[in-house]
Amino acid sequence: MAAESESRTSVKRLTQDQRRERSESRMLAAAIELFARQGSGRTTLVEIGRVAGYTHGLVGHRFGSKGGLVRRLLKNLQRDFTRKQIADITQRRTGLEALLDVVKSSLNLMADCTKSARVIRALTVLAAEALGPTPEILNDVIGVNRNFRAILRKLIEQGIEAGEIRKDVRPAEQAIAILGLLRGIEIQWCQEPQSIPLESIIAEITDSLRRSLQSSSPR
Repeated sequence: MAAESESRTSVKRLTQDQRRERSESRMLAAAIELFARQGSGRTTLVEIGRVAGYTHGLVGHRFGSKGGLVRRLLKNLQRDFTRKQIADITQRRTGLEALLDVVKSSLNLMADCTKSARVIRALTVLAAEALGPTPEILNDVIGVNRNFRAILRKLIEQGIEAGEIRKDVRPAEQAIAILGLLRGIEIQWCQEPQSIPLESIIAEITDSLRRSLQSSSPR
């Protein structure tokens, strides 16, 4: 009883902005869970509200529409990926080693039974739907990919400047190729996760990238 009373008191102490942030966070988490399982096309605001513990009217009020919720979700995931995952790597390393760490970290997001695995599955489903039943989110999906390519390109350029990566490597084209590799693995993992030996795939890809990119005469 004391714990329940304390919990209620802490909820009452939340400001209006904090309550709004908390409810939106729960709604977006519910959307990720549902999108990963059945796609956005088959998911309704009613379902999102039920899983999050709110009415569908409040979900609509917060995001305007399901399309608005999807766009917010993509924007938030891109922000979190750049701020937390990428920033943590690039604060410690630059160039080739940072590039390989980003690739490892991106693939490790597919580890079983984690929130990040559901996020990857949801993003993959949304990317496919953007080319079909929900073209209104295509520009948002393109934005996510462009942001990731820009990060990869910058790290490749740093590696070339430091003499770690071959000078004849084209950063923009290489960034597209690496992202294509990652997205292709994600699609295969979504289709049959049991067939993707994650640890050995990560080792094979990073070793291959190191051999193909590394300068023969580092500074």
